[in-house]
Amino acid sequence: LGPYMSPDKKAAWIGAEAATFSTVEGMGVVLAAATFEEATWVRVEMDASSVANPPAPPVENTQPIAAFNLDFGGQQARKRVGVTLPVPSGLASRPGLATSCCSTARWIF
Repeated sequence: LGPYMSPDKKAAWIGAEAATFSTVEGMGVVLAAATFEEATWVRVEMDASSVANPPAPPVENTQPIAAFNLDFGGQQARKRVGVTLPVPSGLASRPGLATSCCSTARWIF
């Protein structure tokens, strides 16, 4: 059946098994088995305010195009968590944009 999703489709209840889920905003989350020691709510959502007003200056010659919040409900991930982000329209053709393919960018923490 997959992970149980929150009513707003931005979080999922993750147990000990490997899990993958997608949010209503088109973001994807990939978790390996045993990422958390106990069942955990994993919430991920876009943060447009951080793109407009980044907390730190961007690296030289770059411009932020997406920001998100990732919340593990106070738990600590014991393994890497994969996050995929939808690429805003028109950016796939811009020179210098680094993406894994033309429709999503994958960031791993």
